[in-house]
Amino acid sequence: MIRDTRRKFTRDDLEFLLLLVSQAAAVFENVRLEQKAEEVAVLEERSRIARDLHDGFIQSLAGIDLRVEACKQLTQRDPGRVPRALQDLHQAVERGCREVRQYMTALRAPRQPADDLRSALDRLASEFGSRDHLAVYVAHPASERGLPAATGHELAQIVREALHNAVRHGQATQAIVKLGARPSHVYLVIRDNGRGFPSGNTSPDSDGFLKLAVAPWSIRERAAALGGSLRVWSKPGLGAEVSLLIPVAAGSRA
Repeated sequence: MIRDTRRKFTRDDLEFLLLLVSQAAAVFENVRLEQKAEEVAVLEERSRIARDLHDGFIQSLAGIDLRVEACKQLTQRDPGRVPRALQDLHQAVERGCREVRQYMTALRAPRQPADDLRSALDRLASEFGSRDHLAVYVAHPASERGLPAATGHELAQIVREALHNAVRHGQATQAIVKLGARPSHVYLVIRDNGRGFPSGNTSPDSDGFLKLAVAPWSIRERAAALGGSLRVWSKPGLGAEVSLLIPVAAGSRA
């Protein structure tokens, strides 16, 4: 006589199996979330690189293109000024090469210490003054709140793009960059004396505040990445103003 020795599942066995299944499901879910986080991080890094290239290297190329066009015009109108213009063009190419090398170095070593925001803004003022003859006045807060390096980098790039637009599109000769710190927020204002945004409000009764779609896409993306509130003001002949308000908590997380 053969006895059936197979053991029947008890309630305890079922509960143990359910526990194993739930733990395995949690592990799989964590793996899925980690993969999703990696995908998001890659997309964010790609967006950051695109913004940096737009605000840095591509802007340098645009400046070189303008100088080449100026040299072509001088050959017909005032040939005596061509050597000086070519010298300026040569210096612009050298600056562009330095920017690319610095950016490649930053990509290879992304955790290296970056300049503080105060130094970065002062350097931008000097750069635009010598290259584009734009007088930039930087107003720093009396007691600057310590910001993460990534936040300072994003703010400096916003200033760079705003000043570039002031020169290239607004034909501005002066600009003011004001950085302020409060217990609850940090604010940044860039104001110029140029012609304003080409698509700005033309009505004399308008308050001058524009839709955010008018702002350069790189500024919009950087402001959104910082969790900030962006406002753009412009009136024909009265210049433009880009202002950004960043909550302290958002700035700390950036």
